[in-house]
Amino acid sequence: MLIPPAILPILPGLGSLLSVLAALFGLGLSVLHPRGWKLWAQLIRSQWRGMLVVFLAGVGVYAGWKLYSKPSQEPASAPVQLALDGWPTFQRSLDRRGSDDAPGPLAGGVLWTARPEYQFLGAPAVSEKVVVAVGVFRNTARCFCWDAETGRELWSGAPQGLRTTLSSPVLALGQIYCGEGVHDTPQSRVYCLDPARDGDPVVWEVKTHSHVECTPFLTEDRLYVNAGDDGVYCLTTESPADNIAVSDSRRVVWHVPGEAAPDVETALAVHNGRVYVGLGFETPGIVAFNAATGAEELRAALPMPMFAPPALFAGGLLCGLGPGTLVDAAAAGPGEARLIELDTLQTRWRIPLSASMIQSAAVDGDRACLVSADGQVHVIDTAGVIERSWRCSTPVLAAPAISAGHAYIVSGDGFLTALPLTSLAPVWTARLGEPGEYLGSPVVSGGHVFIGTPAGLMCVGRSGHEAAVVPTKSIRTAADYAPTTMSSPSTATAAH
Repeated sequence: MLIPPAILPILPGLGSLLSVLAALFGLGLSVLHPRGWKLWAQLIRSQWRGMLVVFLAGVGVYAGWKLYSKPSQEPASAPVQLALDGWPTFQRSLDRRGSDDAPGPLAGGVLWTARPEYQFLGAPAVSEKVVVAVGVFRNTARCFCWDAETGRELWSGAPQGLRTTLSSPVLALGQIYCGEGVHDTPQSRVYCLDPARDGDPVVWEVKTHSHVECTPFLTEDRLYVNAGDDGVYCLTTESPADNIAVSDSRRVVWHVPGEAAPDVETALAVHNGRVYVGLGFETPGIVAFNAATGAEELRAALPMPMFAPPALFAGGLLCGLGPGTLVDAAAAGPGEARLIELDTLQTRWRIPLSASMIQSAAVDGDRACLVSADGQVHVIDTAGVIERSWRCSTPVLAAPAISAGHAYIVSGDGFLTALPLTSLAPVWTARLGEPGEYLGSPVVSGGHVFIGTPAGLMCVGRSGHEAAVVPTKSIRTAADYAPTTMSSPSTATAAH
């Protein structure tokens, strides 16, 4: 039998383990005797290798237990009636602005941070001054609700054993809907929580055969969601007279299996009776299904995976493509943005990008703000012309938000930057934390920006009289920025 080389150095120590244990038993009986201390000294001198092995093994077992054991789940908070409504999809609507259209903050500064022990991978949702987000702590996820002004925690809860979550919550009629899992999470689920319920807050949950990184899309009584390699689901959100039980598969109105819709990761779009779904690595493309029946109506191949949630823009879908994922998007190679026709799935125009576009664009009327993962920010018009650009010095993995003519960008160096769409010259920045993977997209509501970070959910920015007591600018050195206005506008390439 071959012995791994890494084991050889400790074999002499292992040979003395039995004698160490026997000696320890004897010493345990005589430790109070004056001769006991002498015996201990002799033991340490003669058996120190074995004792060191025992000590290191104990440290390793404890460290592994702390790292991999699942923490006990907190019970749900006391039930509370919250006005949760009007946030049916990723970044609130199909324009993916991520805002309530109220003026954004006039200055930076972190107002409050909640649950800093949790990592927040998705975007929050905001309704009636209540902020909702899902955080992750040691592979266990939990949904939280806070007062938007003060950061006071109003409620928290989760389905039993909820695991790491990339999906963002959506809100309707007092209830919270979300998916479970990241790319390697098997047997995940889609669930509905009601903070007003006594006891278990889970209204229902539906299991899937793959992960649900996708943020669901809500209509009046339907929820549409992608489930990775398990395809696309349409679920009913109604509570019928026979009171469908939790986990009951009868909630599934239709299901397109993974063979017909492989590697569907991102948030989808539902518009005019169709469900538009981007496909990943196996067969890159876009598919349109009938929203009522799930029947396939349109399909078009694309040259690269489509992982960015599509945004409604200029009468079509503004889609982001690229070879990268959240792990390697900044360095995986060039990507592109495409405007795809709703009725044919043909490409109207395309914009080459320096890296993958893995997050949605944000639309502001006849212009849109889009970001490539290497930190390039562009404002484009409806013809696909790049009007102006700004370069961040680090990767950007979160979608932009737009409010009152300003874009809000979260970058990997731990900063939030406010940029007027008319110039893309930074007006203020706010330090969120140390450099890292900032995956949570910002949302703007009530004059503040809410962001999920690797160390908590943050409320950033001051508006009105609050801004008068702080500097209106807090900007890094010029070397960190490269705002540019295209002297000869870059025009999109027409599709052929």
